[in-house]
Amino acid sequence: KDFQDHLLHGQRPCLHLYHHCNEIHKYKDAMRLKLPKKTANKTGAWLKKCTIGVICAAILNFYFQVTMIDQSSIGGNNTEKDDIHDIFVNNNALNHVDENYIKDMKSDGGKGDDDDDDIHAINGEDNDGDDDDVKNGDDTNDDDDDDDISNNEEDHKSGDLVVSEFHTNSNISHASDLKKYDNTPHLQTLQCEKYGGPSADLAAEMVYWWKIPSDEKFVNVFQKMHLEEKEEKYLIFEPDSAGFNNIRMSLETILTLGISMGRTIVLPPEKRIYLMWDSSNKQKHQFTFRDFFHLEEVEMEHFHLRFISMKQYLERVAMKGLLKHKDTGNVIFPPMNRTDWNGVTDKVRNEMWEYVRSTSLMDETWKPMDSFSYFTANTTDLGPKSRENIQNLVNNVTKLDRAKYLGKAFPVDAPMFDRLKEHLIGRTKICFYDEKMQEAKSVHFKHDWQTGDRFLLPFYGFHFFEDWKQDLWTKRFVRDHLHYSNEVFCVAARVVAELRRRAKEQDPIGNDDGRFHTMHIRRGDFHQQYKGSIMTAEEMVNSSESILDSHVSKTVFIASDEKDSNYFTPFKDKYEVYFLSNFTHLLEGVNSNYYPLIDQLISSRGDVFFGTQYSTFTSYINRLRGYYSWRDKLSGYKEGKIESYYFNPPHLKMKHQKYFSIHQPLWAYAFPEVWYDIDKDVM
Repeated sequence: KDFQDHLLHGQRPCLHLYHHCNEIHKYKDAMRLKLPKKTANKTGAWLKKCTIGVICAAILNFYFQVTMIDQSSIGGNNTEKDDIHDIFVNNNALNHVDENYIKDMKSDGGKGDDDDDDIHAINGEDNDGDDDDVKNGDDTNDDDDDDDISNNEEDHKSGDLVVSEFHTNSNISHASDLKKYDNTPHLQTLQCEKYGGPSADLAAEMVYWWKIPSDEKFVNVFQKMHLEEKEEKYLIFEPDSAGFNNIRMSLETILTLGISMGRTIVLPPEKRIYLMWDSSNKQKHQFTFRDFFHLEEVEMEHFHLRFISMKQYLERVAMKGLLKHKDTGNVIFPPMNRTDWNGVTDKVRNEMWEYVRSTSLMDETWKPMDSFSYFTANTTDLGPKSRENIQNLVNNVTKLDRAKYLGKAFPVDAPMFDRLKEHLIGRTKICFYDEKMQEAKSVHFKHDWQTGDRFLLPFYGFHFFEDWKQDLWTKRFVRDHLHYSNEVFCVAARVVAELRRRAKEQDPIGNDDGRFHTMHIRRGDFHQQYKGSIMTAEEMVNSSESILDSHVSKTVFIASDEKDSNYFTPFKDKYEVYFLSNFTHLLEGVNSNYYPLIDQLISSRGDVFFGTQYSTFTSYINRLRGYYSWRDKLSGYKEGKIESYYFNPPHLKMKHQKYFSIHQPLWAYAFPEVWYDIDKDVM
């Protein structure tokens, strides 16, 4: 029963251990689970149906607390055992979560309860985030059970679990080598076989995100506070109503806000996204955030983070009568007792949002567009006196002379007061996660651009952390985990490889490594919104040619919403021009609604990039280019430089040739602080 509850309600430690086990997957096939005969018969059916991740996590989770290991299988000495124990167990947060559970298991001799509970498969989720149940079956006598569970009572004593094998046939043959491997930061890999290629070598060019084991153990003060509480608490938010890159920007800000608060994050139902609603060929055209980002992997790697769907929230909380109207205090249920709001019209979905607003705390003082969040380093005490002290501190910060810091970054570990000076940019309004918000079961952030209730600003421009290490952790978290799905990256990698091949073919001597340049030309609705940014193609060629002509490549990839191909004739007259439409043979089976994301990734790999000012599409490309700049240690990277330019206006053309601190409008640019030296404390 303890074990089943641990999986059902306290999956995080198991997921945390699963991640490490997955990293050394070479061992997993050699592991065998030994259970008492009675327990084996009771659990054989559901255990067989669980993923290898659950089995692996269960072995490790139980073994390191209540069992002995077969010393001969890993070298036969206590030193090696301790090394492995350190890898999987020695982190304070995990030990804290498991403390009472471990005590119970030790006092119970490792024995389980006879109760039969359903087990939620950790990896068995629908697209909408709903957990599939793996239920106890009646097939415990199936011969296949013997593959996973031994009924030989000689293999155990007093109901203990025993790992009988821990062999390795890999290069990591010693426990100390394993520990070194596990704790060393390294770039992740991108496996594209299931998505139609390319090879791992070609795909590696696209990878900028890192595996940093120490980051997985980080727990902030509010996470610690809420982990100690028996009641799970939630953050709910309404997504931005504009295009995808505005939605992505606000998502990053809200997710990092929820993490900083230590709350379970409730993801909105799937919906149509502006300009991503192509339903041809019956392809998916309504999306949740899980369709773009690997949030399941984030949960696996960070046991204290949790994302659930709106359907799960309504089923587990609302339908159990745990939500009350904030004005009347009466228990109320969702409209029509409905829990699944996926794919409904905006009008119908608004009924759900009205219900959520009426049963959640909404702090009307939070106006993100003209304020910033403030997170303390060592205390959750944000009563009136604490807030007053922080506000006085902010009021006394002198205005930053931004010109003084052009080309010169603040050290990322600078004193808190100096970092605050760079962060304020004239803002004095603070969004506090105060005592009232901490006590609320559900905190909700609505979206209403007319009232300033909108998170259209980058996460690093909104959040301020007293602890500089938490600041860097948050920036790395977004870099290393909130990147597009593998499928999107693999498609982009195929196109990039083909672009390089064609560029090399065009000039095999002068451009033998296949370099190319990229552009983002936004037109469409910018004719009305930002008329000053609209240029003719001839003007763009004139603006960019002096820089492009100083490089060897004459191959240019253009991402644009311009439908008239004749518009690009001046570019075609001067360069070998390609669009995504030139690579349809590499896009077979790919949802066309993902094309803008693929365009962005391809554009991020150009030697030189020209973008459109005020475009969040362009700003994200520049941020990716900043990540690559530090990964590859490109020329000028320590000065915050990236080879990116703007067509217009002329005085901003060279903006990215040196470091510049954040300023308004925050949403318009990729500021170097998001990638600049963010690995200082881990590499």
